[in-house]
Amino acid sequence: MSVDENLQHDVTHPQADKPRRALVVFEKFPPFTLSGSWRPFFFVKHLPEFGYLPYVIGAKPTTDDPTDESLLDELDPRCRAVRKSLWVAPPRAWVERIFRGKKTNSAKSNSPTTAASTVNNEAAANTPSPSNKTGGSYQDTRRFKLYWALVWRLYWYLDWGGPAVCSGLWAALRQRFDLIWVSGPHSRNLFAAYWLSVLLRKPLIVDLRDPWTYGSLWTPKTRNVANAEKRWARRILKRARRIVFTSPLTQEEMAARFPEVPPARMTTITNGFAQSTVEPLRSVSKDKCLFRYVGSLNDRRRPDVLLQAFAHLRANHAEFAATARLEFIGGMADHAQRIADFELQDVVTDVGRVSHADSVRMIAGADVNILLQTITEGQDVVSGKAFEYLAARKPILAVVASQGGDAWLVENTRAGVVAAFDDVAAVAAAMQRCWQAWRDGDTTFELSDADLEPYSRRSLTAELARLFDEVLNETGRKVR
Repeated sequence: MSVDENLQHDVTHPQADKPRRALVVFEKFPPFTLSGSWRPFFFVKHLPEFGYLPYVIGAKPTTDDPTDESLLDELDPRCRAVRKSLWVAPPRAWVERIFRGKKTNSAKSNSPTTAASTVNNEAAANTPSPSNKTGGSYQDTRRFKLYWALVWRLYWYLDWGGPAVCSGLWAALRQRFDLIWVSGPHSRNLFAAYWLSVLLRKPLIVDLRDPWTYGSLWTPKTRNVANAEKRWARRILKRARRIVFTSPLTQEEMAARFPEVPPARMTTITNGFAQSTVEPLRSVSKDKCLFRYVGSLNDRRRPDVLLQAFAHLRANHAEFAATARLEFIGGMADHAQRIADFELQDVVTDVGRVSHADSVRMIAGADVNILLQTITEGQDVVSGKAFEYLAARKPILAVVASQGGDAWLVENTRAGVVAAFDDVAAVAAAMQRCWQAWRDGDTTFELSDADLEPYSRRSLTAELARLFDEVLNETGRKVR
């Protein structure tokens, strides 16, 4: 059924045929296919069904960017998506090379020695030092100041903010917008949306996919940059009429960090999954239990604990050794050698990068899907792919922080088993529990349609539309 047909049959919003207009600011909006692109894309895709017609301001991809032009065909034809070229990205890259100093890196061990040594190495690699949050990348004080004066200001304020604000003001001359919606926490998006809200005098709704001013993904280059972002965070969050988080744990943490922002303005709308029929894709026969991790590995997400647990079970459980297989989908970066280090070449495979469509098919084709999150800061986030895992209705092995956002989701939905990422024995036990469920045909972790419906992207978009309604009602606009 097309979007237009959906609109004709949709009864959830009485004025779906007379939509309000939302100005959407997101630099990496599709055709970009980055991990952060999917959340705003699916909101924009479904918002017309609930009475809001988005006008998207996004950046123009370069030849090196991962893209999929066919994604735009899924949008309502009445949606408008404009692509703007960045203003100062090439000069910024050139200037940054000049000021780049000697960088410091945590020592990483590549030997498969003991569980304790691996855990300690992971903790050292993933625990941010004070310099990482206050400007450790550039060691010379003069370079700090030059970077702040010549690079950061141009890059953060003008590179994307300039074309985005100009495009939004130009569009506002031709049509009336009711509100401004921005997805972050990349500050470049938030700066641009803030100024559009001020200049157009429209309510601002901020969507924060990840923590802002803390967490493993927040890595300001200098102390001045960190302080400036914190000041901007207070200003933008105080102006926002609603602030949406993807995890209730992140909402609690941000409320504590920004007490000047009314808690009533904060809410949680999680990520979700697309409701579609998927043809499962698997590489081994059905008499093998296929564990799959889908996602890229890096210095913050390392496979050692999984490989150690898998090797331990193979050495101590003959039936598991004969029937269990493990695949890494999405690229192992510099960690592929670890498979050989643990002597698992015959049962563990590095598949490499695949398309988003194939990754969803591979999630559906697994017997056990693995969540892996080995960060030690900002654990309150919930992985976006966790919801695709839910939709697959297969057991989830969550190797994550036991008190973090991923653990909250898996335990709240009863969709799998949680094991702390720094406890190899616990990971091995959880892995064996998932394998036993496969062997015995146990459906304990299988979710029903009712369990999944709150996490469908269409249902989540309905929540966002209701939030828009509340904001416009508060500003004196008649929505219904």
